[in-house]
Amino acid sequence: MHRFRAIAFLFSALALCPGSFLLAQSQPPSEKSGTSTSDNEKPRPAGQNGVSLPVCTYMPNPPYTKEARAAKVQGTVLVQGVVGLDGRITNVIVLRSPGSGLEESVIKTLKKWKCEPAKDRDGKPVPTTVPFQISFHL
Repeated sequence: MHRFRAIAFLFSALALCPGSFLLAQSQPPSEKSGTSTSDNEKPRPAGQNGVSLPVCTYMPNPPYTKEARAAKVQGTVLVQGVVGLDGRITNVIVLRSPGSGLEESVIKTLKKWKCEPAKDRDGKPVPTTVPFQISFHL
């Protein structure tokens, strides 16, 4: 069985993976990734500076890979993604993973998740960067 949760605040992610998070956040999202943000809107950090948190409404669990199960690998996959205006998660970057294909399983599954986008102080939907932590335990 494994658990997952979205980590809302930057300091939580920094406590989990300090160097990688800052490196990943400084990388601009790929223009060819299919993100739903407009050219003028850069994703903002969720839960900061008046931006709410996106609410994920459909969150299937990422499956254990055969390789990880056979090797009895357990651990946490930490990724960062952009929740766009359409509520889809794109531009997923792996920050930490125990390996054995678990990061690919998480990326593939996060692309299936559906969320309500975050909103700014005026109630307008905005794209946001959100770290996600998915734990795998046998």
